[in-house]
Amino acid sequence: MKLLRIVLFIFLGVRSLNAQQPLLSLVKKYTTIDDTGQKISFELPVSWSFEDGLLRNSRKAKVGEFTSGVIADYPFASGADFIQQLKAGYPDDAGNPTFIGSRTLTLGRQTWTEGIRQVPLWDGKTNAKRWYTHDFFTVLNRKCFLITFYSTQKVLPEELNVRQILASIKLL
Repeated sequence: MKLLRIVLFIFLGVRSLNAQQPLLSLVKKYTTIDDTGQKISFELPVSWSFEDGLLRNSRKAKVGEFTSGVIADYPFASGADFIQQLKAGYPDDAGNPTFIGSRTLTLGRQTWTEGIRQVPLWDGKTNAKRWYTHDFFTVLNRKCFLITFYSTQKVLPEELNVRQILASIKLL
């Protein structure tokens, strides 16, 4: 009997180590209005906050922002058009951003195009450090939509949260 308990303990312990961690519960619902007057609803993890267009994690670090929300002045026809613009850069880009790569995410019925660039990080004194912008583009209700997440790594450490946030975004 003791051997059976040990075997079960080891089996269940290994199984639980390999199990995917559950996603954080998205319980905070927000509504905002972007620069074009478009009303946007979305959900965040309970420990995150949203104020003045900025997304902050549980440590109060800036992890994202509604850079534009609905894009009035860059009407991209597709994710490929968006990536071409990211590669070419924007007139107000500072510090020579470097295009790193792109990918496509399908979340439910919505397809998002992610463009990753390495850009200068303003630390309050200089732009000596760099970080990564993860710009996500999609078309919602026939309108171009853009949201940006930030990380000191090429891969978003908050990937599961970002996927849930993107899946929750709605234009009202």
